[in-house]
Amino acid sequence: MSTKLGTLYAECRQRLRNALSSHSFATPDLDARLLLCHALDLSNHAPVTHPDHIIDDQGCALVRDAIERRALGEPVARIQGYREFWGLRFDLNDDTLIPRPETEGIVEIILEWARDQGREGEALTVVDVGTGSGAILTSLLVELPNASGVGSDINQGALNMAMQNAERHGVQERFKPVMSHYDSVLNGTYDVIVSNPPYIRDDDLQNLGDGVREHDPALALFGGEDGLDAYRSLLPWCYHSLREDGICVFEHGFDQQAQVMTLAREAGFQDVQPVFDLSDVPRIVKMSKKSQK
Repeated sequence: MSTKLGTLYAECRQRLRNALSSHSFATPDLDARLLLCHALDLSNHAPVTHPDHIIDDQGCALVRDAIERRALGEPVARIQGYREFWGLRFDLNDDTLIPRPETEGIVEIILEWARDQGREGEALTVVDVGTGSGAILTSLLVELPNASGVGSDINQGALNMAMQNAERHGVQERFKPVMSHYDSVLNGTYDVIVSNPPYIRDDDLQNLGDGVREHDPALALFGGEDGLDAYRSLLPWCYHSLREDGICVFEHGFDQQAQVMTLAREAGFQDVQPVFDLSDVPRIVKMSKKSQK
């Protein structure tokens, strides 16, 4: 893309915004600000607080490269190499999904459960199956300073990134990476089991946005013919590995809640509850072996 960039932050940002608007991106102004700040290694507020600072030729080249990548459909988080989740920065690589705000609901549910049960200060044990960047488990360990956890993944590259993120946030001593497929059984029992497994149907590839289809790892996306392969493999193991007073929380696709709840009950869970996100979209199922007051 050949967009001539200005030499002032404010002018440059406006030109970037106009260029992205022509591609019908949903948030061109935000994208322009984030890419400008990333390319020039600035704080996210610099284009507002210092609009008259000059960008040199090298800086313009870096900005141009970032905007060309975005114009080709690459997500902003991929260009930046990180994404914020639960107010924390999580670095990304080719083996990890971009954490989504909706997934923060898993963290909220676990923290609410811990508060309601009076267990925030306990040495809780947590398993995050398919940990990816480690965003869910690391966020929980930051909020629960006495907890420890296992982050399992089929991909060593994802585990390496998860540990890098755990170290960034000072929880690496309580974060154990384990290379494991869904059918592999982790030893022991746990207080908390969480997962955001692959749940996209195999034939839904063409229905995905370009940013997901072309830049997210397929292993972390596709869950078989009906998208539920991971749930069938995991839920029976979860039931047998969850402690009697523990909690299990899974994310799922927008049209899969009823099926996941049925699979949870078939696995033995007695208390199975749906959770909706802020847009009232069915997003999560939380489960326990018995009713928890």
